[in-house]
Amino acid sequence: MKKRLTGILLLLAASLAMAGNNATPLGLEVGTATYAQAQAALGKQVALEQEGTNKYTGGRMVKADGAGLDIDGLHTVLLIFNKADVLEGVVLTMNKDPKGIYKALSQKYQAVSNRIDTFMNNGYATLQKGNSFIEIDTKPLMDAYGQAVNSENAAKQQKKANAL
Repeated sequence: MKKRLTGILLLLAASLAMAGNNATPLGLEVGTATYAQAQAALGKQVALEQEGTNKYTGGRMVKADGAGLDIDGLHTVLLIFNKADVLEGVVLTMNKDPKGIYKALSQKYQAVSNRIDTFMNNGYATLQKGNSFIEIDTKPLMDAYGQAVNSENAAKQQKKANAL
């Protein structure tokens, strides 16, 4: 079974965001765009699937396959709304390349912290625009390998338990 390493790009906004002052992933301003606007903007390119309710915002979450959005290396998109259906966060799951992502984003957003190991190409970084924060977070290869081994071992244990 082939495992894919991914980096997570997370964009969050404070509830009292000012229009035009926040990050705009996929053309949707965090803290301002509504569910209806997201559906109109992305719904023609990808299917938006309900993913439940976010425990922090109390609003809906919708997921989309990133392949239809024509962004190199984008696997999935998770949009997080608040109770008023205003976009509060965006999680983009992408190929692991935190150095490249950080370099591209640091030209548009102010760096808050950068803990990306340029040799190992993993770590995390935070950038900011207005009231929105952009977080890049990747796991080291050994962490990903360990998680894969642990889940494989758990599946074997469950299979043995079911056989008894």
